Amino acid sequence: MFKVLLAEDEIRDLALLKGALDWEQHGMTIVGCAKDGQELEEMEEALRPDIVITDIVLPIFTGVEAARRIREKRPDVHIIFISGNVSFEYAVDGMEVGVERYILKPIDSTELTASLDELIEKCVKERQKKFKEEEFSREFETNLPVMREFFLRQCIVESGADEEELARQMVFYRIPIEPLSLYATMISPDEKLEEIYPKEYERMFYHLEIKKVIENTLEDRKYFLLHTDMLGNYILILNCRGENRQSVQQELASCLMKDIKQFCGISVSIGIGMPVDGFSRLPLSFESAKKALNQRFWLGREQIIFYCDVPYNSSFEHLSMETLLDKIINSAFYESDAVLNENIETFRRLVNECRMSAEDLCIHCITLISKTIVISNQPYLFSNITNVYKQLFRLDTAEAIFDFVLEFLRNTREQLMYNTRNHHTDVAKQVKCMIDEGLAEDLSLEIIAERIHFSKGYVAKIFKDVIGENLNRYIVKSRMRAAKKMLEETEMLIADIANAVGYSSAAYFSAAFKTEYSISPKTYRDQISLINRNGNDNK
Repeated sequence: MFKVLLAEDEIRDLALLKGALDWEQHGMTIVGCAKDGQELEEMEEALRPDIVITDIVLPIFTGVEAARRIREKRPDVHIIFISGNVSFEYAVDGMEVGVERYILKPIDSTELTASLDELIEKCVKERQKKFKEEEFSREFETNLPVMREFFLRQCIVESGADEEELARQMVFYRIPIEPLSLYATMISPDEKLEEIYPKEYERMFYHLEIKKVIENTLEDRKYFLLHTDMLGNYILILNCRGENRQSVQQELASCLMKDIKQFCGISVSIGIGMPVDGFSRLPLSFESAKKALNQRFWLGREQIIFYCDVPYNSSFEHLSMETLLDKIINSAFYESDAVLNENIETFRRLVNECRMSAEDLCIHCITLISKTIVISNQPYLFSNITNVYKQLFRLDTAEAIFDFVLEFLRNTREQLMYNTRNHHTDVAKQVKCMIDEGLAEDLSLEIIAERIHFSKGYVAKIFKDVIGENLNRYIVKSRMRAAKKMLEETEMLIADIANAVGYSSAAYFSAAFKTEYSISPKTYRDQISLINRNGNDNK
């Protein structure tokens, strides 16, 4: 119901106004009746009606004056003037105070009803708009912390931000925009949590615990962002001023390290980025914090490393990495162990001198391993490449990575020598030819091994290493491919096709075909026939 407040000093006119229409039927209720201008103002303030209907001429002060005072406090209230005077001056007064209707006495109930219905429609729209605005405001307030965090996360990775646009967004997200001395800090667990907690929900719980400890430690300090990235690092944007800035940063980092160790039971290393003025330069601080944290790769665990302590060495700039990697691969295939070790040590020494990041070192090692696999042309290495890379990225020290690469190169060379010495490729080709030409025969690993005078295990391994597929699986696929071709190109009975590819039972053949292609032989042939007929018809 919408609330209506009446103001009329004449009792008879007030009664006529009340009885002019069925108020409730039109969605309204009369909440009060004022007898003078002062009472109208007071009742409007107390009752806060949606619509005010007032006579222009009232005691103490007029309806015009009362409307003017009401408008000053509540500009959204709807006001109707009623008057027995047709004076143009009254109409002008009503327009000046924003009156929406002017009705002459005696009141025509039809005119009054029509005017009120229009105002009610306005009130409905205004309430809907207000509800949507309030709903948006509630949603905005609820989601503001998440939106602010997302904005700040973008700030630390996107360089070259437009200053004016950045300032507007900071006002929108209610972030102080005065010049600030900011710096990024990265906190990284020394242990790999996925190994300690293999289940994802356990890791999520543990990350929340660590984040809570960090928040508690920072409770009395100014910070703008605490974010966990995809690698499980905790990124902070903090504010720090003063001459003793580095000592303050060191003290805070020490507190964080100690509290995480005490309450979560794990050690962490912390990289502290360079200080910058304003949010637009945060990417510089973020990158320097990452570089500082990467020094853990060389310095060990439980380190607090400042951006200014990251060494720079240009000795690597004049080295052709591609040439060095090619030398290592060449020595792995064609040189002695001593030469291979010497080249690896050269690689180790130069990388160590320039303090290459863990990511860069892993990229170079991936290049080295990939080239080795391509040159070796060994299918078993291609099939295992994902596991090799996973093992590489699990390593968290430079020494472990170098040892892993050296072991991989040695194993690859030994395997190649073994393959060459025992003619693995020739054996696999012989077996493959025997299968392709004898699909109608009774073929099995046992029969094939007996024919070529090797053990079953040896034949299975060589075939898998060279061809890249399990022998029994290859037999099945070859038979199914041949059967498929016969179904497409001949009118042989399905039973005859089954015999032609080594199946004595048509039912067993049909089951095997359906397992392979998810369709029965008969249905497949019918589909091919239909396709052929449609093709001929189109011609």
